[in-house]
Amino acid sequence: MLLKGFLHDEVTEINQILLENSAECPLLNDPTNEIIAVLELFLDWYNHVRQPMKSTEDLDAILLETAELMSMLIQVFPDKSGTFAAVLMFVFC
Repeated sequence: MLLKGFLHDEVTEINQILLENSAECPLLNDPTNEIIAVLELFLDWYNHVRQPMKSTEDLDAILLETAELMSMLIQVFPDKSGTFAAVLMFVFC
């Protein structure tokens, strides 16, 4: 996949600086896999939401997918969780 490891060099460089300066903060973990998982889930959700003529079962599935997506977005991007909630409600409603 095109995005696999796209932050690897930056994370390695930052961790090296932290180690060289004996920083007391924890080393960074590469978040690429989590970001890719969120993007995949968002694209699946978006394609499902954009389908015309939804049945009651489709709407139930979309609600479950929305809750799952919100949870994952908050976990992967905690600093932006309020922004994501607003955007999803705008797109979904």
